[in-house]
Amino acid sequence: EFIESVYYDTQKVLKVVNYYFGKDGVEPVSESEILEYFTDNYTRCKHILISTVDENGSTFTADAMKSAKSKAQSVYEKAKKADEAAFDALMKEYNQDEGVASYPNGYVFTTGEMVDDFEKAAFDMEVGETRLIQSEYGFHIMRKLTLNDEKVFTEEIRKNMLMSLKSEEIANMFEQWREDFPIKVNR
Repeated sequence: EFIESVYYDTQKVLKVVNYYFGKDGVEPVSESEILEYFTDNYTRCKHILISTVDENGSTFTADAMKSAKSKAQSVYEKAKKADEAAFDALMKEYNQDEGVASYPNGYVFTTGEMVDDFEKAAFDMEVGETRLIQSEYGFHIMRKLTLNDEKVFTEEIRKNMLMSLKSEEIANMFEQWREDFPIKVNR
């Protein structure tokens, strides 16, 4: 447990990463490499959720499902024609995903972070495309956004991308150090 906490504490790992791979590090990684990794492995979408699940987590009845589908189709038709401001207005009016409020610039994610149907669609879409899909949570009217936006590629994202890009090398370094400097516990 001690070894795990010493070697894998996030702040300590970040210091090691910055020492080796940061801007003034031993083997610095260029901003373009970090940005390329980000754009190759992440996507960004806004969406409007028309839920098909009640507050208890139960799927809607057939009639309620039909109503939700009709509403989603109607909102989708409006969203396809909407510019970004109009899409945001539609989100404000119709969205039933409470998490969207925390992500006003859209969800930024990689594989394994969203439900499969949503994730697959997001990675398949072109920037600016609007699509209607269904998941276990309901109908999603999705709009794919660019990642090349300074509101998105923040310093925190940059650090996370550097960690992700170099994660295998870092893990190998830690493993080698663990072998080179074993810790013995006196009991």
